[in-house]
Amino acid sequence: MDRKQKAKETSLISLLSSYGYKPAKVGQTKWWFCSPLADESKASFVVDIQRNTWKDWGRGKGGDTIEFVKEYRGCDFPDAISIILNGDVVIKKHTPPTHPIKDSTIDIVDVKHIQNKYLIEYAKSRAISYEVLSKHCKEVDFVFSDWDHVVHSAIGFENSKGGWELRSATKKVGNSPKYWSMIRGTGDDDACDVFEGFFDFMSHLQYHGLLEPERDSFILNSLSFCGWVKPSLDMYSVVALYFDNDEAAERHTKEHFVGDKYAICNTFYADYPDYNEFLKSTIK
Repeated sequence: MDRKQKAKETSLISLLSSYGYKPAKVGQTKWWFCSPLADESKASFVVDIQRNTWKDWGRGKGGDTIEFVKEYRGCDFPDAISIILNGDVVIKKHTPPTHPIKDSTIDIVDVKHIQNKYLIEYAKSRAISYEVLSKHCKEVDFVFSDWDHVVHSAIGFENSKGGWELRSATKKVGNSPKYWSMIRGTGDDDACDVFEGFFDFMSHLQYHGLLEPERDSFILNSLSFCGWVKPSLDMYSVVALYFDNDEAAERHTKEHFVGDKYAICNTFYADYPDYNEFLKSTIK
């Protein structure tokens, strides 16, 4: 294989990953990115992973891997080939999945103390300090098993059965087993707090200046676990619910949490969709 052909077959996905670009949307045949060729917040740059070609719809440009490097680095054709072949990029075409992408296909590669600056900045953009983040979350590297050669990093929050909720600026996924999480409080209060998601839990800590909860805290990770968690709440005389302000949360509350012991606390941030949005408003 000559140098030109070898450069053309260098994976665009791997090349973009090596430059620090992560997809905003992943499909079976096309991956969307915020354009590396311009400053934009809405993804308009698409990679066809079957043809290993790109199209920047915002700028009306496209081509193969060599054409991308020419545009990105502002160089000529021979220099683009040299840049591609001298870099640490996987030299193979991306193999598209042969089945729909599901959360159950996620494989965990590594779990470690959070140090990825992009994940730290993402948490900061949601008003969560590094101290709170690192106390309750890990940096989790994962792949979509059987088809993905790119390792993704996300903020990981572990559930009570060892599964992980995974969040980053571009991803909201999780691996099996799915379940709710429980964190013991530092006090002996005969009350507990229930949160819809782990960013709501961390928002509560952040707002009250805590690193650890004072009350036992249950994080559902999904409203579908309302019925599952309810027996564990029977031992408490007061159960404070911090859910989103939407129809789904209202419906599940009426179905599972009716009675004097249940305190509806999302009225505390009634003007915002959830606890985290309220927290962000307090630091502007």
